[in-house]
Amino acid sequence: MEQSRYHAECVNEDEHFEPTKKKNFNGTTLVYVTPWNNRGYDLAKIFSCKFDYVSPVWFNIKGTPTGYLIEGDHNVDTEWIGEVKGNECPESSVNPKIVPRYLFDGWNGDHISRIISNKNNERQKLANQILASCQKHSFDGIVLEGGSLIQIEYRRMLIPFYKLLGSELRKAGFKFVLVQGPKREHSASFTPEEHTTLSEDVDFFSLMTYDYSNNQPGPNSPVSWMTSSVLSLLSPEQRENSAMTGKILMGIPFYGYHFVIGGQPKHVLGRDYLQLLKKIKPEIEWEESSKEHKVSFTSDGKENHVYYPSLKFIQERLEMAQSLGTGISIWEIGQGLDYFFDLL
Repeated sequence: MEQSRYHAECVNEDEHFEPTKKKNFNGTTLVYVTPWNNRGYDLAKIFSCKFDYVSPVWFNIKGTPTGYLIEGDHNVDTEWIGEVKGNECPESSVNPKIVPRYLFDGWNGDHISRIISNKNNERQKLANQILASCQKHSFDGIVLEGGSLIQIEYRRMLIPFYKLLGSELRKAGFKFVLVQGPKREHSASFTPEEHTTLSEDVDFFSLMTYDYSNNQPGPNSPVSWMTSSVLSLLSPEQRENSAMTGKILMGIPFYGYHFVIGGQPKHVLGRDYLQLLKKIKPEIEWEESSKEHKVSFTSDGKENHVYYPSLKFIQERLEMAQSLGTGISIWEIGQGLDYFFDLL
């Protein structure tokens, strides 16, 4: 896409916004909504017919000296849930399900070891707490981010708990989505054998294929790394098995990064990116190796690099997900631009 056209596409994005109810992506689509980006709540209602699962980030599971505490009831918005689920979707036949995210928040070694050792039946107790929370609010299931940031050796020792929780939730008619970290330094979150074991009790895996470059200037989600992260979870035979590939929801970010040489990177949201384009009017280049758009400029004598999604960025990843047979998970819709949803 030529520079002037892409620049106009971004700056005039409101003119491209199509509030359609047609779902274009054939795979499973899960989207996250966060309280700190309220625009996401509105977008979830407007485009609900494009989403199979909507995951509001509402709950934290905190460790205590004697057990675990689930916090977040005050975030639950039953009116919003009704609006998201109440939309008629004649063009897509989608019935969006609400699966809030539950996060292991601030866990230390003791909190983890109690689940691993299962002393005093801690696994069952915590599973019962999560199930009771789901039942209390009549959710359709949950997303659990329960160890993607924990050291890998501990992460794998939590597999028995994940299987128990998934079994309990699914027996009660709820969906269970487990968050998985991407491939890092030649090591995946789980081996294909471990992933297969988990698949018996997990409906979907939300794979966090973003934040690739961390503190160094570079792309957020290069396609080769995203592909490698997906394939690292599957045996060669499973890569041709749609029942296995379809459980993986490849992560697509709706945010970007602003790198300043010599400084700390900052997250870039859609509104920030538009302001930058209007103010700086920089050249925008397409990185073919990562398949991401990049903006580079100098400000106050310092070199700046900004990576932020575009329609081409999203389309490349939707096609890749289709080719791999996976679904997608989007973090998070309040950070993007409204016209991104035209492709979903």
